[in-house]
Amino acid sequence: MIQLKIVKDSLNKELESLLDQVFYHPHPRVCAHGQTWLPQIDIYETEEGFQVVAELPGSRPEDIEVVVDHRHLKLAGRRRPRTPENSYLVHQSEIIFGEFRRIFRMPSFIVPDRTEAALDHGILTILLIKDRAVKTTVEIL
Repeated sequence: MIQLKIVKDSLNKELESLLDQVFYHPHPRVCAHGQTWLPQIDIYETEEGFQVVAELPGSRPEDIEVVVDHRHLKLAGRRRPRTPENSYLVHQSEIIFGEFRRIFRMPSFIVPDRTEAALDHGILTILLIKDRAVKTTVEIL
């Protein structure tokens, strides 16, 4: 099962820290905090909310963490290495594994309690519902 966390506090500090590290990091293949790869992510908006789609081949649901507050989405986890048998002689190794972390500030407020996430064949889909502020009419006396 995918870990889904709802937080009341903003992820602003973590987002700013990650952005600082990414922009000042000397090599584009190396990620912040020992990360070794970044999953590809698409974000779509509808009238009701947002759909976030992430490519996570080789990741297990128990290795994925989704954290949501009213304005941010944090996706973190890891992809475990496939360990070849000891008798294998590796001629080429291009599949990247290890930890990853992505943080997004959503264009509008969301309702954290209504977030849904599912992993199907290495594709993680997260549904975020927009927060619709209730309009109040005030009578002027």
